[in-house]
Amino acid sequence: MARAVPSAARPDAAPKSPSFVPVDELILHANGRPNLLLVGNQTVTDAALGRLDPLLEPPVVTLSGRAASLLMPTTLRGTLILRGAKHLRRRQQARILEWLARGGRQTQIITISDEPLFPFVEQGRFLSRLYYQLNIVYVELGR
Repeated sequence: MARAVPSAARPDAAPKSPSFVPVDELILHANGRPNLLLVGNQTVTDAALGRLDPLLEPPVVTLSGRAASLLMPTTLRGTLILRGAKHLRRRQQARILEWLARGGRQTQIITISDEPLFPFVEQGRFLSRLYYQLNIVYVELGR
């Protein structure tokens, strides 16, 4: 992923929307450690995670797709990276919500999806409560 440079730093560039601010700069200006929803292909999301790595509170735990709800740490005060969220079944989504209610709110969750999750909410395939807890800061990365 090429580093996006704000248009003010490049006089030859056309005005850019705020969505072109590098993800690590966006997080630095956010209040606290908000949950993030990163949307994009694996190459761009991995690049974004690489840029975010120095900002993540350890320990950093990565869980993928359907196995994620089975492997949720009982306590974690660091960072949880949840890959493949669109593949979670509703029962697994409910388990993640229960985990959040039991104390998971102390954890920053970075959710990664290769496509937007909101259409899954509209179709009833993704719990809206979970979507809104994971989607505090939405970042759609270039595809």
